[in-house]
Amino acid sequence: MVRWSSALAVLALARAAAAAPAPKAHLLYVRGPGAQRCPDEQAVREVVARRLGYDPFAEREAMTI
Repeated sequence: MVRWSSALAVLALARAAAAAPAPKAHLLYVRGPGAQRCPDEQAVREVVARRLGYDPFAEREAMTI
């Protein structure tokens, strides 16, 4: 009985987490002098999106990174 209760609790938490909106932020990306070998903004966006499984950046968001 305890196992079923625990399993149901885990499923409920997983469903709630999946239903929560994915956090978004405005990306402000600047490469300073001498940083030409660093990735450009588009490359950074693509790597982050691939790692998170969604694109976390939007132009008009309250949080800026």
